[in-house]
Amino acid sequence: LVVVPLLPDRTYGPFDVLNPLQIGVLMVLISGLSFTGWVAIRLLGARRGLGVTGLVGGLVSSTAVTLSMGARARARPEIAESAALAVTLASTVMFARVLVIVSVVNPALRGHVALPMLAGVGAGIAASLWLWLRSGRATTREETVALSNPFELGAALKFALLFGVVLVGSKAATVLFGTAGTYAAGLLAGLGDVDAITLSVAKLAGEGGVPAHVAATTIFLGTAANTAVKGVMGAVIGGWNFGRRVLGAQLAVLAAGAVGAALAWM
Repeated sequence: LVVVPLLPDRTYGPFDVLNPLQIGVLMVLISGLSFTGWVAIRLLGARRGLGVTGLVGGLVSSTAVTLSMGARARARPEIAESAALAVTLASTVMFARVLVIVSVVNPALRGHVALPMLAGVGAGIAASLWLWLRSGRATTREETVALSNPFELGAALKFALLFGVVLVGSKAATVLFGTAGTYAAGLLAGLGDVDAITLSVAKLAGEGGVPAHVAATTIFLGTAANTAVKGVMGAVIGGWNFGRRVLGAQLAVLAAGAVGAALAWM
């Protein structure tokens, strides 16, 4: 409320793509979306079990949910099925979250990303239902995810910095290496964070910096990289009993998203 209206509305920096006002507005958008999930975690997570924790945790960070659930599943193997359900739900919400972000930042790009994102959501729901049935509706009131308030100044500034770096990197990759460079930037950025690459590429597409189909494919590659990382992370941190469930669900989501991306290209 105080800082964002004071930011200059003009571009700076390498490749002339850093607009402080736009970065501030997008930072508020992501922080607000994450804050909704954080409040839901505080109000519902500790009382409603692992399923709800994963569902609302995906609004904040599906990676954080994976780390937390993996550690708990290793310590308590009996909740491996329910913990894997939480991770799968969080990943499913991530795909829906990406679609919402694109719709807000660049509505013209929504049609290009809708098919792979919705395919990922559909596969995630199916995998979640399968895990829920296998878990016998097992829940626990003690399990929750420790997440910091995303409206804290430090967290918001870290995201703004990350977004700026990814935005410049994406533009540089496009200018220097063409489409292949943009795709590589999406894969690399997606290993750590999906929001930054989604916002940066959607913004570049809206300004004519990259073609719409290249932007949509890059966003899918970012979500695919992030999904794959969570699958491997689950196996490493939570052990094979938990990891094979998470990995199987993530592979199903990846396969569905890839089919959706292929159909979108046609």
